[in-house]
Amino acid sequence: MRLIRAALLLAVLPLLPACEPMVCSAMRNGAFMVTVVDTQGNPVRDARVTFTPDGGSEQSAWCAESAGTGQNCEWWTGGDGTGNYLVRATSADGTRTAQQSISVKETSCGIDSENAHLTLPD
Repeated sequence: MRLIRAALLLAVLPLLPACEPMVCSAMRNGAFMVTVVDTQGNPVRDARVTFTPDGGSEQSAWCAESAGTGQNCEWWTGGDGTGNYLVRATSADGTRTAQQSISVKETSCGIDSENAHLTLPD
């Protein structure tokens, strides 16, 4: 009897949607994620990261590893909906900047976007 149940389960599993609930539950907070590195690829953990939504004002991104804007951060997150964003990183001394435009789209799980990977120049 157990063997029959297991065989039925194995036969039905491929017909089910491809684990979409698990994909949805793994989605991050915020509309996008940002990393900032130097030209050698090392994380710039003390960068100031901001984002500007289309038609909106500049806002500080928050550190994904803590609940604040952080001085020791490897991943930042920001945005709260679909649309286009300009993401900007500035070095702690304010002399170097990098920016990238990203687009946040609607998906079956809510919202999804590309990650921003910013490289501060030397």
